[in-house]
Amino acid sequence: MSDTDHGATAPPTKLIPAPAPSGRAPAHAFAPKSSVVDERGTHVCVSREALFDLLDGVKKLAPCHKDPNRYHERKDDIVSRLFDMATA
Repeated sequence: MSDTDHGATAPPTKLIPAPAPSGRAPAHAFAPKSSVVDERGTHVCVSREALFDLLDGVKKLAPCHKDPNRYHERKDDIVSRLFDMATA
């Protein structure tokens, strides 16, 4: 019987387990050094509503008239607003 016959079964698929998470956050999760210091630690909680408000603000950014790939509001300002929402 060949593999193309209707009675043939497919070979079992091999499952590869996902690597166990390490105790360290990925490099992009760390904030760059700035003048803003979180005295209470590096982890903050943000409500879903605050995140949606921030995302709505990001969607409404007006492109810069000199360069359409840039926006009037800097990413640093957006991150600062998010930090203020999280620590308020």
